[in-house]
Amino acid sequence: MKWTEITIRAAHEAADAVSEIFFSMGCQGVSVIDKRDVTDVLKNGLYWDYADSELLGNADETVKVAGFFPLEEYLRRAVELSGKLENLRANFPQCGSLEIAAKQIDDSDWANNWKKYYKPIVVGKIRIIPEWLKNERKDGLTALFLEPGMAFGTGEHETTKMCLELMQSVDLKDKILFDVGCGSGILGIAAAALGAYAFMTDIDPAAVFTAKKNAERNGVSDRTEIKRADLLSDFGEENPESNSAKNRESKGGNDRLRQTGKDGAEIEIDGKAEANSANFNIGNNAEKSAAPQRTEIGKADVITANLTADILIRFSRAAKRRLKKDGSLIISGIINERENEVAVHYAKNGFEITDKISDGDWRAMKLKLSAK
Repeated sequence: MKWTEITIRAAHEAADAVSEIFFSMGCQGVSVIDKRDVTDVLKNGLYWDYADSELLGNADETVKVAGFFPLEEYLRRAVELSGKLENLRANFPQCGSLEIAAKQIDDSDWANNWKKYYKPIVVGKIRIIPEWLKNERKDGLTALFLEPGMAFGTGEHETTKMCLELMQSVDLKDKILFDVGCGSGILGIAAAALGAYAFMTDIDPAAVFTAKKNAERNGVSDRTEIKRADLLSDFGEENPESNSAKNRESKGGNDRLRQTGKDGAEIEIDGKAEANSANFNIGNNAEKSAAPQRTEIGKADVITANLTADILIRFSRAAKRRLKKDGSLIISGIINERENEVAVHYAKNGFEITDKISDGDWRAMKLKLSAK
């Protein structure tokens, strides 16, 4: 079906009013591009996407509000829209230029054209295959079938490939892995396919949904747990008094955790000891899973975090608390200019670099806790 995209340039303060005009005309979809929305998100320090400050500096200060109508309705809708915009200008002088632009688009391109750029790739022992190419040759490698949806992580980006490469340098068999900012789930699912139990978090609900679907299509739902969280904050990472710590008991001055045994009885574990499992409730049927069931987050053998420099720095203290003494931390998403800054923060928190690799403008590191 062919459509007309009509775009209005307006002041930031008028964006909602212009959007409402489109909806009042029966428009089924409206998009708003506003630089101020991006800068507000970056200021709060919680979102994990990378934004180029120079690109933001050059971005237009005006807002672009676009509505979509069937092509055959364009002339009628254009006349109607012009009248509504004139009325808006009369009642809201600060609304901006209200300049109109229009172009024809074909929705057949939207859903599928991007797929032609996504091909199977190999990283070490893993072949990553798009879901729509499931009959692709696997060549004896561990095959992962992915549908990235709207989440980051197809395996093509340098930062993801470096994480996969460093992750495979670790023995993952029956190990506990935390993947922070999981996106499509590619790292945790790959780890599960290689024998680990993977606990994954992402702040984006679309990513959590996509990661769960990808775990299902790869048959590793019984070895994964995927939840929405900012880093590991919803599981006591940021605040030791958080809700996730309610099952912790103090006896004789020692922090103790409860673990459920195969017979359903609770077994108390000294919280100061190196726990073998994390807070997993893996799969819909615990009897089918070899993963120990815990009511409290423990520590991981491996932590992966493909984020950005700022978020990795914020995560450095939590990573120390959540990694076993002999565990491996793999971090990626570091642009060249900030490699030393990230390394210094992790060194201050007791880490030492055991390996690091680069690809283009990006760096990734494998670290361990210092013996000091």
